[in-house]
Amino acid sequence: MGDQVDKFIKTINRIRDPNEGCVWNLEQTHSSLKRYLLEELYETLDALDKIEQIEIEQNFKQINFLTSDTAPALKLDDKAITAFKELQEELGDLLLQIVLHSRMAEEKGIFSFEDVARSCNEKMVKRHPHVFIQDKFGKAKNTSEVDEHWDREKLKEKHNRDSIFSGIPKELPALASAWLISKKAVKESFEWDQESK
Repeated sequence: MGDQVDKFIKTINRIRDPNEGCVWNLEQTHSSLKRYLLEELYETLDALDKIEQIEIEQNFKQINFLTSDTAPALKLDDKAITAFKELQEELGDLLLQIVLHSRMAEEKGIFSFEDVARSCNEKMVKRHPHVFIQDKFGKAKNTSEVDEHWDREKLKEKHNRDSIFSGIPKELPALASAWLISKKAVKESFEWDQESK
């Protein structure tokens, strides 16, 4: 996989080359690319909805193909193959946005794609002590224990936030924003004094 990632990064670097690159691409800014990132995100969500429907219809959601030698061979019909190919393409389009923004930051001497991958990896290791430091924390027995580990580690990182609602993106659609606000409030044991009728 590393070779393909390296090749992709070199392609983006060439596209952004000030002398030989793509004129349109060179005119882009972090701000001008925001709409494309959002568009690609929604296209990826649409592709995931199709996969979810196929998983329900064909009942293969819980099979772990990477670790189970006894898992049955998955026989995908044309609809499923098309849906997974679409997901692959949309994930690639999302990756393009991430690599482009990383390259633009690298051109300013701020951070690179490698820095993005490193910091994300460090975050995943820190937030999963039940996987990487099992001798100290033990293995999580259920998802609520995983949530506890995740929340505790996230709180350490975000201790300087003004409120429990800090960090909710301003551009999030209203329904998604309301869901996040509600989720954060529930974690703080918030309850309405009285249910509205």
